Amino acid sequence: MSLDFVRFATFDTHGLARPGATEDYPDIVVNSAAELAGKFDAAGKAELTDAVVAGLAGAVESSTLQTLRRQLDRSADIGDIKRLWRQTKGRVPRRPQCLD
Repeated sequence: MSLDFVRFATFDTHGLARPGATEDYPDIVVNSAAELAGKFDAAGKAELTDAVVAGLAGAVESSTLQTLRRQLDRSADIGDIKRLWRQTKGRVPRRPQCLD
């Protein structure tokens, strides 16, 4: 399994719309996520949401964005996205392939 950082950021910033999410990613990822989000129709958004939510611990209980948001609200820490970016940034292309 591999992490598509731009698709995850698209979910985080546009699907989940987590407050402050855009501040957790480098500009190239934020811009690429915005571009990708603009290409999604309703089915594409649902597919991305399903893919991300299915990969989360307790996914059976977190089958909707509303449920996921409630779970995140109960926790002040959803993980260190900046640390994850630092660990993977050498493997993220300048222009993500998912935008081509």
